[in-house]
Formats: sequence, C-alpha cells, structure tokens
Amino acid sequence: MLLVLLLLSSIPAAFAEAEATTVPTSCEDIRTGNLIVKYKTTVKHKSAIQYHRQKASKHIQAHLKNFQVNSFKSMLNIEDLMHHDKREIIPSRKMNKRKKELLGLSLQEGLEDIYLMHIDPKANMLLDWIDAAQGKLEQVKCTKILALMAKLNADPQIDFVEPDYLIKLKNFKPEDFGADITSAQARSEWRFDYDALWGQGEIGTSEAWRYTRGKGAIVAVIDSGVNYNHPDLWNNIWVNDTIVPDRNRDGRKDLNDLDTNANKKLESHEVLPGSIGFDFIDNDHQPMDEAIGHGTHVAGIIAAESGNNIGIAGVAPEARIMPLKIFSNSGQTHTSLLIQALHYAAQKGADVCNLSLTGTSYSKALAKTIRAVSKEMVVVAAAGNENRNISNTNSSTIASPAVIPEVITVAAMTNARTKASFSNHGFNIDFAAPGSSKFGSANILSTDINSSGYRLRAGTSMATPFVVGAVAILKARRPNLHADEVRNLLRLKTIPVRSSTYIGAGLIQLPSALTASTKVPRVKLKIAEYQYPKLKSLSGLISVKGSIIGTDLVSYEIKLGQGTNPLEWDSLLKQQQRFMKKGVLLKALETRAFANGIYTMRLSAVNSLGEVAYDDTLVLIQN
Repeated sequence: MLLVLLLLSSIPAAFAEAEATTVPTSCEDIRTGNLIVKYKTTVKHKSAIQYHRQKASKHIQAHLKNFQVNSFKSMLNIEDLMHHDKREIIPSRKMNKRKKELLGLSLQEGLEDIYLMHIDPKANMLLDWIDAAQGKLEQVKCTKILALMAKLNADPQIDFVEPDYLIKLKNFKPEDFGADITSAQARSEWRFDYDALWGQGEIGTSEAWRYTRGKGAIVAVIDSGVNYNHPDLWNNIWVNDTIVPDRNRDGRKDLNDLDTNANKKLESHEVLPGSIGFDFIDNDHQPMDEAIGHGTHVAGIIAAESGNNIGIAGVAPEARIMPLKIFSNSGQTHTSLLIQALHYAAQKGADVCNLSLTGTSYSKALAKTIRAVSKEMVVVAAAGNENRNISNTNSSTIASPAVIPEVITVAAMTNARTKASFSNHGFNIDFAAPGSSKFGSANILSTDINSSGYRLRAGTSMATPFVVGAVAILKARRPNLHADEVRNLLRLKTIPVRSSTYIGAGLIQLPSALTASTKVPRVKLKIAEYQYPKLKSLSGLISVKGSIIGTDLVSYEIKLGQGTNPLEWDSLLKQQQRFMKKGVLLKALETRAFANGIYTMRLSAVNSLGEVAYDDTLVLIQN
C-alpha cells in the first residue's frame, strides 16, 4: 500500500537490476479496474514504436475474453495525456543540444510501451449482482482483475503487469496538519532571524545566498497542488514561457502577466492552458491546493519569497515552483498519476522534483520512470514517518520511491540534531534535514492554503523540501550537474545527527556543497543485483562493475563492511588512478571469504584536493 506521508558460485553473467513482480494481498490498496502494462519491445524508431503500440493493444486485448477494455493508452506520451497542452514538448528555456536530445528522445527509451489499461469485468454478472447486494461487488471485480493480471504476467510478450496502486493520506483529518498562524503573526514574530526558521540556519541558507538564491532553477512540487495565490509564493510560481506573454512588459514572465485585473489573485478564467502546471485529478490546468495544504507547505519551504516583508523565506527564494496536483481534496491518488506527473515535470524542464510521499508497494513502472527522468531531473523523496528500517532487505520494510537508487532520500531530524522519533531510517537514507521539534513549538513553519496564512507542521514531508531547495541552489549555480553529482556534492561536508539507527550521511551543509570544486569525481557502483523488493543473494566468485569519472583523480578504493551501516571496513582494492575508469573494477571477489549476511560495499574516489565521492550498495552473501 502506498501512503503519502502524514505530517507528523560463478561470476554472474549480468549485473543489471532485476525486479520481481509484487502481487498485492489486499484489494483495498489498488485502483479496481486499472492495470499498468509494460509490453516487451526493443524497437527505438518512432514509426516502429507506434506499430508496436498498436500490436501490444491488440495482443493484450486478446486475453480479455471475459473483460471489457474501456481504454488502453500510453502513459508516458505527453501529447496523449495532456491533450489541451500541445504547444510545447521541449521546454523553451535555453538548453544545450544534449539535454534537448535527452528530453525529446532518451526519456522515452525503455518506457515507450507502458500503458494504463482500464477494464471492467462483465462475466458472471449474476454473481456480481448477488455480491453487490451483500456489498461485495468491488471485491469481486478486484479478484477477477488480479486473476487477469497473473495471466498477463505469464505472457512471454509482456514485460510486466501491475496494479495501479492507491496512494492515500493516512488517517487524514484537517486538524492533523498543525496550528494556523496568521499573516500578522508571521510578519511580527517569524522573521528569518527568529527561531521559527531554525531549519534555514541548520543547513546554512543565508551564507549560500551570497552566491545565488536559486534564480533560474525550476522545482516541480508533485503533491496536493499549490496555493499559487499566496502572496509569499505569487512571484515564484513557474510559468510556461512559450504560452504566457509578457503582458506588462517588465521583462519577467510570471503570474502578473496572467492576472488581467491586477488583484494578485489568479482566477480560473485567467489561467491559460499549460501555463502554470497541471491538475492530474481534474485533468485541467489549475493545480490549486484547495483543501489539504500539504503541497503549499512544501512549496513555501522551498521557495517562499525573501525580502518582501511577508512571513518567511524559502531555501531557494528565487527559484520557481511548478505545481503538479495529483491528490484529490479527499487526500488520495494513484501510481499512474504520479508517473504522469514525473514525466510532465521532466518534459517541461524541471531541475529537481519534490516527492513528499512514500509507501510500501513497489511499482516497477514508477521505478522505470524515475530512472528515465533522473537523467536530467534530480528526484528527492521522503523516507517516511513510520519509524521503520527501510533498508532493502525484505519486502516488509520497503518504502517506495525512497528505495529506488536514483532517488535522494531524506529523513527528518529535530532542532536538537537528533533523529525525529517518527522518521524512517536505514541504508536507503541519504541525508537528514529539519523536520520536527525536540522541544518547544519549533516544528517547521511554512505557507498555508489560507490566502495569506502560515502553519507549523512536522514530518519527513517537511524535511524533504529543505534538501530540494538546496538542490535548486546548486542547479542554479551549476545547471549541468547530474543527479549523482548533486548527491556527491551534498555529501562532501555534513554534520552528524544523533541517532541509534542510520539516517544517512548527516545534515547537509549547503555552503560547502556550493563552493566545492568542479573536479569532484562522479562515481557509480554496479555490483548490486537488486531484486525488488528483496536483495538477490550472491555466492562464489563475483565481479564488481562501476565507473569513476573525473579530470583530477588521485585514487579509488573498493571496500566492504558488515551490515547496513558499517563501523569497520575491509579494503578489497585500492589503486592510484589519474584517468577515467569504467567497466569491471574488480574481476573476482571470493564471497566465501566472508560470513553469510548483509554487507555494504563502497566505491570511493579522491581528487587532488582531497574531495571524496562515493557510492554504496547492499550485498547479500549466501554461500
């Protein structure tokens, strides 16, 4: 089940990630009548892809003798999804040729044949009627569709079929989301120098502002929408440059150019199609946060305006927020909408994406989407609020998308630099960030859905946008940074957070990441043969693959430590290296030299300035 964070013996032949299909045990956690289908194809040309799409549709429907297909469409073609928004496929802001090629072509690679199939069972209608009288109709439909899913998964022409998992707020009540703070209180009591914005001081925001405040960076907030009429967010809402005219001729395209009556409140009739984001719930272009406030709070932490004598300041107060609404006013959505929103954000040129959500059902389609979009967009997600170990060791502790390797995952710490009591922990965590109060009323203050209100809230949902804001600052200064490079830069200098369990490298220090050299190595370790949601065991002789990219390398090392947070390491290989290295780094590692169990393997590289970059993976040895 997916849950949005409640506020509060021989060398293996292949090293690609392998994924197991997860089968839901409860019909309560899926969207009845919908399946996500991935058809196998290696064709890359557009005309051939279209042919295979048609073939896939016919092939899969041949299985549906007792089912009716209401729709069968590609999930990842932005033209198909946003039929009102055909004016721009490649974002208009200046990009290099490589980025255009990635967004226009490579983004689709491996994802061309993912479909959302909506079906209704029509067999055994008498049984349906009988069960409907007993209130069990949905259960019957679900059971039939799960049986169909198993049949389709056995088809050799199909890569995988999975449910459209339900994503919902856990025990949602409006009063759970913190106390309201008026605009007057915010102005008089909660200025940047005061304790309410302690999180900014913890990560070094004010010092980082000497270099940039995030101007030019685009941040996608995939959530419950954003109150774009909030005065502390109004000037920092992203607009589509190719659609929004510079009506007031001030040289800056923003919401003021859509606000025809100049009342600083964007009415529905003033929103041009495709101009400020997308609402995937209502399938329109007004991603307003109408009832929940979760997305608005997140947006304020990232990019509330500074220097306007109003309320608060975000981590990157000159970045632009792209609102993408996937949660209904009742607090629920589905995996398919999250996938579509991620694709939209990447297509429209977002530099970083905030996912303050997590869950326990692993979606292969979601993982494939994140791997594709992370080529150019950094994806940051929350660790979760269940105080669980989310190391990839067994299915009961999975938190998705937090466990997907391409995701930067964030735990929550208190203002006493201790792990927040509710925060998840484990190997998959990258960093800790401010998310809760240890004493007093120092939860995280940010913007609210009220016209000019503010609210104190706590959760890993609040910690995540601190890291997202930091990424926006980094991308504003160095736009061509890859997601792996961003992670390495943030790791260069961190402050320890007191915790009996692992919550990442520590508290990020933005100024040191911002001022690091341009020669920090980029490393990637590829020993991991993950079989989600569990680790695949290794035995006998194994080889270690990886890449070390840099212009000023001194050495690299591969080492192994017991457990998910080793205190001691065994060095497996250490070499002087002054040039790029890619491929097999260690040809034969004898696992029988180690006791059975879970280990962490680390590949690290050092440049002449002493800057260290590393990549970790879990290894399960079972000889």
